[in-house]
Amino acid sequence: MQIEGGSEGVIVGGTTGEGHLMSWDEHIMLIGHTVNCFGTRIKVIGNTGSNSTREAVHATEQGFAVGMHAALHINPYYGKTSTEGLISHFEAVLPMGPTIIYNVPSRSGQDIPPQVIEALSGYSNLAGVKECVGHERVKCYTDKPNPIALNTALAQLGVARPVFRLPYVPLPLEKRIEFVRIVEAIGRGNFVGHKEARVLDDDDFVLISRY
Repeated sequence: MQIEGGSEGVIVGGTTGEGHLMSWDEHIMLIGHTVNCFGTRIKVIGNTGSNSTREAVHATEQGFAVGMHAALHINPYYGKTSTEGLISHFEAVLPMGPTIIYNVPSRSGQDIPPQVIEALSGYSNLAGVKECVGHERVKCYTDKPNPIALNTALAQLGVARPVFRLPYVPLPLEKRIEFVRIVEAIGRGNFVGHKEARVLDDDDFVLISRY
């Protein structure tokens, strides 16, 4: 449906979804599966970043081995490093293939300052930056953070299975009812999929807590 809508590429295993709740085996299999199914029609960008440089390098090697077109790399999260450390981290993965650097300090705990991007700009594989700083106009949406609201909505629209990997759980019932009312008010044709939007019960959702 995204391809039919004009999308030219997808990020697989990103943190807007549940990539960080998958094992690396799941992660690489999902990237490879997407490449096999759609790699001739769209660009597949695999999220292979990690807070460990060695892990990021290993995952990126595997991602390119299964055919991804580019890698998405967040800066090392939780354990902050120096500016030189950030540069060294990205320099370890940039030679491997086209790379998009992802700056989201609200999740990683550390901003990627402009001087880091400037230092890396000489690499031909630096394909872009996914920047999440300074967009105050979307701040009002951060009280229902991705992917909880999005996953719940997609399940209610019948275009995704109602499955959540813990610690994510679906929106509460009153929000599910509110979403159906929003769909009815705006018009079903303005949303993805073809099934009628419905209010899912708590028992309709599957919560995964183990492998």
